[in-house]
Amino acid sequence: MNLLADENVEFEIIDWLRAEGHDMRWISEHSPGATDKQVLDLARTENRFLITYDLDFGELVFQQKLCSSGILLLRLNVNPVEARLKVIKSNWAIIEQRLSDHFVVLTEATIRVRPLTLT
Repeated sequence: MNLLADENVEFEIIDWLRAEGHDMRWISEHSPGATDKQVLDLARTENRFLITYDLDFGELVFQQKLCSSGILLLRLNVNPVEARLKVIKSNWAIIEQRLSDHFVVLTEATIRVRPLTLT
């Protein structure tokens, strides 16, 4: 799976996704300081699914109608990062199946999936 992680995603999550064999790019390594629109454009241009903690991406795709292949919004409030990674790992199979053309929100208790509509 081709993924792009926003710079707010922790290295431990990036490292695990790479170890799982995903083609993983990380804004912190690629374009630190990029705007949200630039991040979304890069994900679209490279046909990558975006992983972020940033709520602004919901506004960009639903209100401003910017295109995306799929977005995983992490709303994980558990600490430390190993606890967040455990939630991601335990739900990854479901996330992988639903990410294409969807806005997926992952919390400790739920996975919400909303189709990305292009108009």
